[in-house]
Amino acid sequence: MDQSLTGMAGLAAVTELVERLGVVEAFDERMGPVKQRARGLAGGQLLVGMATAQLAGQATRSGLDRLCLDAAGGVLAAVPFAPSWTAARLAGRFDPARTPEIEATVGVLADRWLARLPGQRRSELVRGRPTIDLDSSDVEVYGRGKQGVAY
Repeated sequence: MDQSLTGMAGLAAVTELVERLGVVEAFDERMGPVKQRARGLAGGQLLVGMATAQLAGQATRSGLDRLCLDAAGGVLAAVPFAPSWTAARLAGRFDPARTPEIEATVGVLADRWLARLPGQRRSELVRGRPTIDLDSSDVEVYGRGKQGVAY
């Protein structure tokens, strides 16, 4: 397997956006530290890494392990991907008191993104009513015995 190849070249665009908006720094500034020692991943890096993993098509924590193995994709990512167990341990430090700070940071980032748009486009987006698509995704199952399975 050629370690210089990756199917995740699109991460370069995500990384550019993360850097231009200061996403990691914004989360860390609002939430404060999630650990006592300043080594390894910070809270903002964990959140960006997990979101990036989802954008890269990973739906479970074990997907982080797959991304850690992609050397070329790791170079393109905005932050290092945490191994699954590290991510779980660090995520456990996000207590309920941090939720409002995370949500407030998302609002700050949305403002930063909107501020970069041309005035006309920004006005169109702010005046329009948002559409939220809540369609469920298809899940492949085997057998008729699984709860909720119907033809």
